[in-house]
Amino acid sequence: WPSVFSGKAVIGNRVTPSHRDRLGRPAWYDLLFSCGTDQDCKLDLPDIGASVRYHPGDACFIAGNALQHEVKDWKGGDRLAYAHYHRFLVAERMGI
Repeated sequence: WPSVFSGKAVIGNRVTPSHRDRLGRPAWYDLLFSCGTDQDCKLDLPDIGASVRYHPGDACFIAGNALQHEVKDWKGGDRLAYAHYHRFLVAERMGI
């Protein structure tokens, strides 16, 4: 389906180690969407000392290049998440 994002990742039943998305730009936002049947999942943002609810049906925009982010663990059920992001080289190639 059409999207304003140049990339997408599907994350299933795994911990996401702390990282920054190096192939984007600090001012560009990524969309993270949680679905599945998991419970008590948190999206941690260590750079700003925040931990936010990340349950099925929750979505958040973060500057993934600027902020370190991770999901350490969850309780019960299956974790499924979609990460929608931009890649600088794709935008550059398209003249955007």
